[in-house]
Amino acid sequence: MTERYLQEALDFQVEVQCGFCGRELGVVELDELVDHCEAALYASFRYVRQPDSVLIYEREPFGEHLHQVLVRMLKCSVDLVLAIAEARPEAGSDRDDDSFFNEGITPTSEMSSAWAEMERTLRDEARFVNPIAARVLEEVFGGIEQLQIQGSASI
Repeated sequence: MTERYLQEALDFQVEVQCGFCGRELGVVELDELVDHCEAALYASFRYVRQPDSVLIYEREPFGEHLHQVLVRMLKCSVDLVLAIAEARPEAGSDRDDDSFFNEGITPTSEMSSAWAEMERTLRDEARFVNPIAARVLEEVFGGIEQLQIQGSASI
């Protein structure tokens, strides 16, 4: 598993043989992995409801299938991806049968109201030194120096 958030969030047990890849390494219970994958999935991706044209006329679906997203997030075996997909809380529901996702997040109501407040203060109050704008922009871009792009140390 190469996803940094999951590596930091999961409590890996002593090194034993993995039931999916067969290698000896730190392992974690499947339920714990599913919970963290679900959180990471909805923190970085949005569920895409497919239009009727995809369902009726078998057109190309929008977004990435859940399995593709999990492979991209985890870079692990197909068996593990299938086990995670089956163990998800929504497994077997109508929504899960053809789950597709787009990368991107939906802003929380707190962020939406903070952003609206920032816009208002920039329009009506101080533009150069604006503590509300500084706070919101710090919240949005605060950890950007820690992000990594494939093949580089940091941004």
